[in-house]
Amino acid sequence: MKKSQLFTLSIILSIFLISFISAQSTSKISIETSKNIYGVGEKINVKVSLFDENNNRIDDSVLIIFQDAKKVNKIEKTISSNEFVDIDLGNIVTPGDWIISATYKGSKSTGNFVIETNEDATFELVGDKLKISNVGNTRYVQTIKIIIGNTASEKQIDLGVGKSIEFRLIAPSGVYNIQIQADGKSMISRSNVALTGNAIGIIDESASKTSGITGGLKPNDEDNFSSLKNNMFVYVFIIAILGAMILLGIERRYRKKLTGHK
Repeated sequence: MKKSQLFTLSIILSIFLISFISAQSTSKISIETSKNIYGVGEKINVKVSLFDENNNRIDDSVLIIFQDAKKVNKIEKTISSNEFVDIDLGNIVTPGDWIISATYKGSKSTGNFVIETNEDATFELVGDKLKISNVGNTRYVQTIKIIIGNTASEKQIDLGVGKSIEFRLIAPSGVYNIQIQADGKSMISRSNVALTGNAIGIIDESASKTSGITGGLKPNDEDNFSSLKNNMFVYVFIIAILGAMILLGIERRYRKKLTGHK
């Protein structure tokens, strides 16, 4: 092959490559969401518009990436272009600003939206067990009010995202009306709940922390309370005997005085 032919062929290949690269880089891509603010658990409605350099629609698969501003969460999805698609990010996602990006053959577009902060928890009462679970997307920090019969007390709750804590309700054997309130709202209202114990209270049954609410009871305090009651009866009995002996002594002395006057 002559040099002139090789030169011509190389020019043709170069033009072809340049045209191919230009075609790849001239794809027009844009990304949008149907609204700017989403609630926790709400699906993100997103659309990637894709066109060529002549504004002809390109229907193809596009990679999109969701990432929060702090770059704690990163979620990748592949969707079809030119149509709105619902994306479920789940319930436990970081609140605040999020960035969404779409990439197609070297072309890229970005957008943003906001996920609202949601402080929320579930309250479950099974038998004498109370379970509180953080189902929001931020720390659950609340002062809850526990009412057992006519006795009310408060407990400060601080739960991380996805965490839970369990308590055991105690009271002298019987049935009680139970109310659990948080942020001024009634979370649980239950009648005729059977409880046992030596005092009215609530015991933290988590492995790392044991603390009582009413009367500062701890898991072993029921036995201590019972022991204290038994000791109290002993003390009262001893005091009663001493009092009786003192009274007898006074009576005998008084009788002697009367006998001496006769």
